[in-house]
Amino acid sequence: MEEKEEKNNTSATGKYKKAIFLLVAIVVFAGLIYVSVSFFGLGEGNKVAAKVNGNQILQSELQKRFDQDKKTAVSQGVDTSNPETVKQVKSKILKS
Repeated sequence: MEEKEEKNNTSATGKYKKAIFLLVAIVVFAGLIYVSVSFFGLGEGNKVAAKVNGNQILQSELQKRFDQDKKTAVSQGVDTSNPETVKQVKSKILKS
């Protein structure tokens, strides 16, 4: 009887280890995909938003600047939830 219980415990431990290994493998794989997309510029942020004086302005750079300017605009009472306002602010950023 003890031998049978030991086999069941060993079997359960083996299944648990396989499940943990599979979970870790999935997390590592997802992390590699994320790093690849970020590093190799496969994401939306690395699209060119505009060219100014021969220099490319990336969408990610524009968004970063917009996020900074948005805080100032909100403190001045500007409604940044309006898509037209967002478009105007981004246009001003590109011009500057």
